[in-house]
Amino acid sequence: MILWFRDQAASCDWRLLFDALRPATPMLWADLSEADRRRFLRHVRHYWDTHRHRMAPQVAQIVAEMQQSGQLRFEAGWIEQLEPAGDQLQVHTRRRGTTDVEVQPVDAVINCTGPTTNVLRAGEPLLDQLLRAGHVRADSLGLGLDVDLDGRAFDARGEPSSRLFVVGSLRKSSVWESTAVPELRMQAAQLARVLNPEQTVIEIAPTAQA
Repeated sequence: MILWFRDQAASCDWRLLFDALRPATPMLWADLSEADRRRFLRHVRHYWDTHRHRMAPQVAQIVAEMQQSGQLRFEAGWIEQLEPAGDQLQVHTRRRGTTDVEVQPVDAVINCTGPTTNVLRAGEPLLDQLLRAGHVRADSLGLGLDVDLDGRAFDARGEPSSRLFVVGSLRKSSVWESTAVPELRMQAAQLARVLNPEQTVIEIAPTAQA
């Protein structure tokens, strides 16, 4: 799939490919084994996130101007350690492709990688209480809660709940794409049909702009 996508992107706008792939993403994710999902998360996830969740052109222009002025610099690598140093922080970093660790003082460190998906480390009181009580359980990949294809939360024994359903980012484990408005609308419509099969549900098709 990845090789096909790369070959297609060489002859057309890769942004259109990502937009066209969105409706099929849940089905493709469901067909992957857990080993393949782990492989995707380890090797492809960061490439997917940076290409799938793109910044607006106006923001890109501001970023480009900050780079040109020297106010902003990008470096690929890892943060090995953070430690306080008076009113500053000492950041130990290792650039990609090297083994040398550099230490530099900074005034602030901002984590821009987005919210954690590991519910065991989220520190949310409601989630912590549900987990302790065994009403829900974390998925095996650290992507959210363990749910079935209809969004029913599995309890600690692996039984699907008849009262607890999941919509949104905590459902990434079963569908992968579960943060943007079009996908949330589809999940809400699906849940409405599950809760009341006799009710007519009007589902709005996702758009590339949402």
